[in-house]
Amino acid sequence: MDVAGGPPLVVVADTANSFQGGSWSADGTILFVAAKSLRRVSASGGNPSDVDLEGSGGKEAVRDSPEFFPDGRHFLYVVRAPGHRDELRVGSLDSKSTTPAWFDRSGNALGSITQPAGVEYLNPSLSPDGTRLAVNSMDKGGNWDIWIVDLKSQIASRVTSDPAQDSNVVWSPDGNAIVFSSNRGGAWGLYKDGQRLLLRQPLGLPGPPVNVILNWTESLPK
Repeated sequence: MDVAGGPPLVVVADTANSFQGGSWSADGTILFVAAKSLRRVSASGGNPSDVDLEGSGGKEAVRDSPEFFPDGRHFLYVVRAPGHRDELRVGSLDSKSTTPAWFDRSGNALGSITQPAGVEYLNPSLSPDGTRLAVNSMDKGGNWDIWIVDLKSQIASRVTSDPAQDSNVVWSPDGNAIVFSSNRGGAWGLYKDGQRLLLRQPLGLPGPPVNVILNWTESLPK
């Protein structure tokens, strides 16, 4: 749906699969999750195709939470395989190979993404300047909160400590603020600076109120 208004555009119509998470590149490619796999489709619509990823957990693995790098070709995603800890990996639209390495804006490998023993980083969201990674991580009490990892030092700083489940971070365009989903108060909603945001359901879109966003543009309130 255009932020200026107008009817929603159906990009993919597939009644056989539910869609879970996605990311939109600057060149108009959308990555989304369907039937345990990552798929790609043009933002203008068309036939989606599978993103072929080698060494990515086997047939039983679920691949989700894609997040494009600024170069629009590489992306982060999470691999969840039975009997194995979740992995945060890097894939490419131009190659089948995957790696837990870190890339710059030009796609050059810079180093590895370190997850401390017993810690899982999920639902990654890269800051606009490419220096920080916002993730979900579970504390010792089993609660999910938001952490931000400095990619140079690999130091993770806790952002939320609410007993509710906090997840799915989106950065502001200037990288100075985040919005995330939470079930505080018993109902899922969007939060910024500890305050719930009230968003109207886009006209013509069925289903429950919006409680997850994929991108923050200049048209959204800061």
